[in-house]
Amino acid sequence: MENKQHGVTATSKGNRPHASAPTGIVATFVAVVTRPAEFFSAMPRTGGYGQPLIFMVVMGVAGGLIRAVLGMLGLLTAGSTATALTGIILAPVLILIFGFIGAAILFIIWKMMGSQRDFETAYRCVAYGSAISPLTQFLMLIPYLGIVLALGWWAFILVAASTQVHDVGRSVAITVFGGIAAVLALAGIGMQFTAQRMVNSLTRTQQQLQLDQTRDPAKAAQDLGKLLQQMQKASGQGGSAGR
Repeated sequence: MENKQHGVTATSKGNRPHASAPTGIVATFVAVVTRPAEFFSAMPRTGGYGQPLIFMVVMGVAGGLIRAVLGMLGLLTAGSTATALTGIILAPVLILIFGFIGAAILFIIWKMMGSQRDFETAYRCVAYGSAISPLTQFLMLIPYLGIVLALGWWAFILVAASTQVHDVGRSVAITVFGGIAAVLALAGIGMQFTAQRMVNSLTRTQQQLQLDQTRDPAKAAQDLGKLLQQMQKASGQGGSAGR
């Protein structure tokens, strides 16, 4: 049984009172970004997958567009623009697949934390939590620190969803999702460091090749052959590791 008064809903099951959830993609985006705890408290626990799926697709496409623009401005690495544009085209399919996979993983985590909510509620939390994804593209411009800030924001959103929707204690939610974010941040920083080291090495090699070409074309060709062998060897090692 529900009682409604002054735009606030209170249920007879003891759930905390909450105002009506915002409607519309823009209003939902603003609410999640600025007032996540209030949004998740008011978020309908049921209602189907259509609206949250559409919202997640829109956020994914918006994030891809922002990344493409940043690439065109030269603020991202070469090839990022093409990758982002491809991502925009494939966004609906990718989000349809990975959105449900991500929700399934978090659903299991929330269940282990004591949540009594069903999968649909978990999916809605994940879908609306994707509101931050377009803005995190700007954070990723900051070397190393950007991924820490982005994952920290992601953990903050999940803590809000955990406490307001899944009735998980705040300290438990912070410990679990803060720990996951920390592990992912360390892995991301390591990958960025490795990638940057490879870029620096290739840049130095290219500069040396240009210098050798002006002085000794034969030596430049020899150095180029060595570089190609090294790249082929690295590619073979990567493929073996992947298998």
